[in-house]
This record gives sequence, C-alpha cells and structure tokens, in this order.
Amino acid sequence: MNPFLAPAAGHRMAQNFDAGLVAEEAWDWEAAAKQYTTSTMLQPTRTEGFERLGKSFARNLQIPLAVERLRKAIKIDENDSPCHLAIGEILMLPGPDCNFDEAIEKIERGRELDPQTAQPLASFLTGECHRRKENYEDAAEQFSRAILHTPDMAKAHFGLANCTYCMGDVPSAIEGYEKASSLWEAQGVTTVAALGRQQIGEDAVLANVLYPALAVGLDDLFMCLGLAYRAKRVQESLADHSEETKWFRKALSVNAKN
Repeated sequence: MNPFLAPAAGHRMAQNFDAGLVAEEAWDWEAAAKQYTTSTMLQPTRTEGFERLGKSFARNLQIPLAVERLRKAIKIDENDSPCHLAIGEILMLPGPDCNFDEAIEKIERGRELDPQTAQPLASFLTGECHRRKENYEDAAEQFSRAILHTPDMAKAHFGLANCTYCMGDVPSAIEGYEKASSLWEAQGVTTVAALGRQQIGEDAVLANVLYPALAVGLDDLFMCLGLAYRAKRVQESLADHSEETKWFRKALSVNAKN
C-alpha cells in the first residue's frame, strides 16, 4: 500500500469496524458482516476483524463463511482463544457441518490458551457436545466444572439436570431443573427472546440460534421439569400430578409469549 494512503485506509478501516459494532448492538448481523468485510479488506492482518466477521456470519446462519473467516483469524494468530471457542461452538450446530469431535478439539484448545477466562464457557460447550453424543457421565463432569466456576450459569445447571435425568437420577434432575429455573427468573429471563439477549451479553456466538437448537430454552426447561415430575410420580406411585401439570402449563405459556 502507498504509505501516503495508509493513514486514510486506517481511518476508513476504523470507521467500518465501529459501524460493525453498532450493527451488532442492533442485532443486524447482515449489516455487521458487510462492515467487517470492508474492515478486513482494509486491514487483512487484524485478528479481531475476522473474528467479528465470522461471528456475524454465524449469527446470520452463514455457517461455511463463518468457519472460513474464523479459521483465517486463527491463521493470523493461532493463540486467539475466543476464535477457537467460536469455531467449536459453530461446529456443534445441527446440520451438515456438525462435527462434535472437532468442536471439542477447538474448545479444548481455547481453554488451554486462556484457562481462567475460557473455563466456564469451554466447560459448558464441551458438556453440550458430550450430552448430544449421549456421553452423559463426561457431559455431567463438564457441566459440573462450569457450575464450579460460575455457580449462577443457569444453562449449565440445565445441562447437568438433563444428564442426571438420562442416567436415571430423577430427584437430582428435578433439583437441577428447578435451580436453572430460579436462576433465570432471578436474572429476569422470562422469554426465549430474553434468554437469547442474555447470551449475546455473554458473547456466546450463536445466542439467538445455538441455544434453542441445543434445547437450552425456557420452554424446554419447563417441559423437562414436567416430564421429570411425571417420572417421579410414576416411580413413587403417586396420585397427585399437580406439579407436572404446573410445569407443562408454564412451557405452553412461554411458547405463547414467543
């Protein structure tokens, strides 16, 4: 690049990058991707530009483009923990690009690079990979690690409860589901949309896509509670089905709000 043009290009790059941030705030992923694309063209060695571009593509469900841009970011800086975590999260999505083994590999690399900051999210994501592979003991271990680091991570309590339910421990599952429910309620999360916005605040890559796809939504939680109480009633030969009915109705109510 002509050295006399470099300052102007740098200024334009900053403008496009800042415009991408504004578009992110508005949840306009298509506009964000457009701005970050220009930003990366003007400054092709800036890791953060490709990282945000990849996440914007992912949130707009352009998965192959998302993975390509995030791999580009890692090629620029192999030690970028958030990029490894982001690719891992994207590879968990149901569909032709889903690859749990590679997802776990990327997530573990992200955890290794930044063990303090990445630990809670990495543990949760790895737990989800194992849960969906039906490796419930490994999944439960990872969810427990996430809870140890972040006790108010409702989705980790939900994931752990799903595992204990599948392993036949219904009382522990009910306890975990109710803990997740109380945490989300305390955090003001009362709709699936609110849950998505909370995840965006935590910088989860696919907040409004991934978690509903992985059955980590409020309606799913309430439905699971209803099923768990039904299993308990059957196991203990109880006649009262008021608890399961309450949670099934709450699940229907959440769906009605969305």
